This record gives sequence, C-alpha cells and structure tokens, in this order.
Amino acid sequence: MSEHYKTEAEFLKAFQANTHDTILYSIDPVIFTIKEQSLQVLMVKRKSYPFKDAWALPGGRIDKGESKTIEDAVRLKLLAKTGLDHAYFEQVMTDGGKEMDPRGWSITTVYFALVRYEDVVLEENQTRELVAWQPVEALNSLSSIAFWHHKLINASLERLRNKITYTDLPANLMPKVFTIRQLRMAYEVILDTEITRQAFVKRANHLIDKGLLVDTGEISDEVGRPAKLYEYVPESTPHVFSHSMNKTK
Repeated sequence: MSEHYKTEAEFLKAFQANTHDTILYSIDPVIFTIKEQSLQVLMVKRKSYPFKDAWALPGGRIDKGESKTIEDAVRLKLLAKTGLDHAYFEQVMTDGGKEMDPRGWSITTVYFALVRYEDVVLEENQTRELVAWQPVEALNSLSSIAFWHHKLINASLERLRNKITYTDLPANLMPKVFTIRQLRMAYEVILDTEITRQAFVKRANHLIDKGLLVDTGEISDEVGRPAKLYEYVPESTPHVFSHSMNKTK
C-alpha cells in the first residue's frame, strides 16, 4: 500500500511492475496510400509465431528508449516502414481483449496515416518480413490477417471516409503537383463513389482562396485533358469545410 511510504520517490523505487498482471501493449498504424487508382494499406507478412505467414499491420511494441510520447513512437514506426518522417497521422481508437493476441491480454492504440505513394521507400523489417501494399477492396481475399487487424483497418477506413466529407485530408495522398480533377478522383477512390463535379469545384476554389492549393503556373500533359497543376500547402491541422460534400449516390 502506498500509505507505507513517506515519499513518492520511495514508493516508486519499491514498486515492481511485474507483480501486477502483465498486459501486452502495441501501436498499430494503418498506413493508407493511393496506388493505381486504388486505396491501399501497408501490410507485412509475418515470419514468426503467433500468426506465422499471416498478413498484419506494421506495428508493434514501443521503443521506450527512443520515444517520449506515443506520437513519437508512431513517427518512428512510420519512418521505419515508409522512410517518411513527415506523414499525416491521427489516432483512431484503442482496442484490446483476451482474444486479440494468443500470448495474453493485449491492448493496441490505432492510428491511420496518409502517405504519397511516390515518396514511400518500402524496407524489410528486422525480421526480414515481406512488406507490401494491399488494396483495401482485396483484403478479404488474403489467406489470413493476424490479430484483430482486419477490424482495425475497417475502423480506420470508416474514420477516414467520414472525415474526408468535410476536410481536405485526401490532398495528403496526392503527388507533389496535381490537377483538380485528380484530387476529386482521390476523394472518389476513398469513398468508393462518384462526387458531383460542380460541388467539388466549389470546394477546390475554396482551398485555392485559402492558399492551401497553390497554382504552380504549369499545365498537365494529360491527353485531351490539359489543366492547371496545383501544389498542396497544408495547415497544421486538416482544413474543415462548412458543409459536408455532396455525392452522386
């Protein structure tokens, strides 16, 4: 009992964490990109038990020596898996239970991250597991997905889809320069539905007026579809529109 100690320092010196029930804790980033007009998520194929040969999110335990906060830990995971140290990410949920990991009671904090496909450099992790992009719509066809990671991906996808109806988040997935049409297509890829062109043009013009989309002065080389090329200059937090986006269906 803490009442037996005169100071907190004395209590902490005597405290033994392993006298309490051990709960496994991890962080799991759900890293999205757009590749070949498809929303894809980064996965690794496990080489060891539990769930050997199953696909999993590129998460894991926190490096306590390198991370002062959980956000630091997420940044390190993103850097290790994608080579990027500037990706957009946000927390989605914390989940856990007795059956998520066969090694014991476990908890995970889940983040989704948005990265440009062209900027990512995939590398094998320390255990030389295969690291690959998997189309979101094809996840059900994978032979096996480890832990509760399918559930975590679905929760992250739902959060992303809800947020992009009123924010500029998909711009984080765009190439360094792009057209308004390409940006609209990114929204459509994520939502898996068409968006009314008229409504989207109004939204894009709003981003231009705010200085978030900057005209580069260049024109795209798309055959039959030449258009202005823009660059995204993000704010520190996602830009929130006053109204949710209209869709065609």
